[in-house]
Amino acid sequence: MVLLAAACEQVLPHSHSCTEKGCQDGVNITIRPTAGLLAPGVHDVDITAGGNPVHCTFELPQGGPPSNFTTATCNGGVSVFVQARVTCRTVSSGNAVSQICDPIPGQFEERITIPGTPSAVRIVERAAGTIVIDRELTPSYQDTRPNGPDCEPLCRQASNDLVI
Repeated sequence: MVLLAAACEQVLPHSHSCTEKGCQDGVNITIRPTAGLLAPGVHDVDITAGGNPVHCTFELPQGGPPSNFTTATCNGGVSVFVQARVTCRTVSSGNAVSQICDPIPGQFEERITIPGTPSAVRIVERAAGTIVIDRELTPSYQDTRPNGPDCEPLCRQASNDLVI
């Protein structure tokens, strides 16, 4: 006589709690000038993302923004800002870990945030009428779940760094 025993495994749903962080689909682009400083003057930024044209404008004085930060005026939900580049270090104190970031003197970068998931993005930026950047990008999106692997929401985000 042959006796067969079958093992049954019950699959239980993943038991963990989800946080309630939000997120949005989007493309984040960082523009870093090799000399550290964007050209002074009025900057006109024309962005075409998914066929939708957006125009932004900001002005930079000689030496960069006076407060290490300036925001462009844009239409269409796009945001553009210029900020001081920073160097960060991690510090530990007991069970707490944090980062301290300090501006790098004379070093600035431009950050562009575009909502949605456009398949192509083109950026044409002029400073005082001279083209400083003319680039087309094909964003590569990563799925992000800020509240945990099985938790909502699911967002698609892409990041690109451009050195000019």
